[in-house]
Amino acid sequence: MRSRRTESYSASSESGDDAFMGCAVKFIVIIGLILLVVWFVFSVAIPLILINTAIITLIAAFVKPKWNKLLLWVAIVTGALVVVDYNAGWLSGALIQNISISMNALKVFMYINLTAGLIAAYFVIRNYLDERYPKANAQEEISNKNLLVLGGLVLIGGLTVLGQEYFEQKSGRFDTAQYSSKESSVPPKEQPPMADLNGDGENGKNKELAIEQAYEKETGQKIDVNLGEHSSTITSEGGTSQYSSEIKSWPKEIPSIIPKFTFGKLDGVISTRQNEGNSWTMEFKSLAKEAVREYEKLLISDGFQTNLSIENDQISSLTGEKGKIAVTFMANQEFGVISIYIEKE
Repeated sequence: MRSRRTESYSASSESGDDAFMGCAVKFIVIIGLILLVVWFVFSVAIPLILINTAIITLIAAFVKPKWNKLLLWVAIVTGALVVVDYNAGWLSGALIQNISISMNALKVFMYINLTAGLIAAYFVIRNYLDERYPKANAQEEISNKNLLVLGGLVLIGGLTVLGQEYFEQKSGRFDTAQYSSKESSVPPKEQPPMADLNGDGENGKNKELAIEQAYEKETGQKIDVNLGEHSSTITSEGGTSQYSSEIKSWPKEIPSIIPKFTFGKLDGVISTRQNEGNSWTMEFKSLAKEAVREYEKLLISDGFQTNLSIENDQISSLTGEKGKIAVTFMANQEFGVISIYIEKE
């Protein structure tokens, strides 16, 4: 009898533990789902709705004529704010970080809502004209004014689009990784540190000494730094690196088997002479639209094995190898950097 009671108690205890574990798992799952929904609402749904408020309120203005005037004004204001947000990166920046939406998609949202705001502005002005000039007495005058209003709004929209595109190209504002959740990089060859500094007078000497001491403390090796107004030279046990902002043409020291890059404007060169090999790092500005693909064609035609990757239609990475020669080209829509390394025999 005692044995039966023990077995019954044990079975009841195990059943209770299983029920508790089942409840705990359900509780954790429910909490996880709640947190997921809350994250989605505040990180994705609300920003998307706010960014598209102009088009939403414009549609609502026709669905709810009672609220027509208020909704049209909301569409006008939010249509302008979406342009500001796109450039400032408030809600749009949050969307890119949370769901990795592309800048091109955000630009589509911006232009759609800008158009919605302009359409709302047209109806606000047209309603005002209808009230001021009754159609029965001034139909022709209203038509003429409608044409003027439409022309003015189209002009405003066109200037906004052109200004936005010019701003992006001029400043490179959206070519950086400020909004990007992915970054592409190619490990560079080890070189002594370069400094973009002017070596004028005593201040320049202090900078040189600071760089030398910092490098020796970090690596245990001594270097000699000479900073000039337009060029800098660093000499170490492994070789010499020289930077010059005055070099504006393809360096003659680069072997002719490496194709010249002619799809941008050269804006500075770092040349390095080391025991293991020589290298050149060049910065180019004002790149042609298909600069990366065109240079890849030149590399392939000269026998290089290439690898090209492009992220978000903005950041490009091109590598080419041929024997002991390695070419790396990193670029965005505005500028690029080419690094050439030739290993010694």
